[in-house]
Amino acid sequence: MACEVHRTPQNFIGLFGQSVPVLVAPTTIAVGAGGTPQDSLALVQTQGGETLANQRAIQQALRKDFPNIDVLTRAQFKADQQEQVDQFLTVLIAILTLSEIIAILGIINTLALSVYERTRELGLLRVVGMSRRQVRRMVRWESVVIAVLGGIVGLALGMLWGWAFARALEEQGVTAFRIPWLEVLIFVGGSMLAGVLAAVFPAWRASRLDVLDAIATE
Repeated sequence: MACEVHRTPQNFIGLFGQSVPVLVAPTTIAVGAGGTPQDSLALVQTQGGETLANQRAIQQALRKDFPNIDVLTRAQFKADQQEQVDQFLTVLIAILTLSEIIAILGIINTLALSVYERTRELGLLRVVGMSRRQVRRMVRWESVVIAVLGGIVGLALGMLWGWAFARALEEQGVTAFRIPWLEVLIFVGGSMLAGVLAAVFPAWRASRLDVLDAIATE
């Protein structure tokens, strides 16, 4: 008895992004999917090329039996696909913005705690001649270093996962992996700016410590 077996596309699952091929019998697909698979896209070549008259003629012919079908030219189809990608990127950028806000709050909390724990040391630095401006500058640079290191680690992990996903989706048509260096540089610059903003309150608090009270702190 012969048995036909269908090989489904590889999915991005498994350890360290390894693709796991899955073999499924047609009867199993029919039972699990619930019926005959339907086409979601049809490509049509018309006489005269892509014209408005041909597009309207196809719409008119399909309106009765298939009222939910959209008839698009090549340019319209490309724009529709680009719009879907842009929507996904908009959601992703919103999530990244929230992550950036959380990261800034984390840096503020870390520096504030660091200033509190080093109260005596900061008082001693003021006694030996460090000015308030120098204290603020020291805390500010600490914040910038933390933010830049976090940004570099995040970029490295993001590039690694981007490359892994591109490799995993080659069978789906994703064949190019490109690193947007301009956006990467902007991201690093944004990390430095976020570090400066996060250090505003901790640096101000460190520079306003009373020297005698700071020295007496245990």
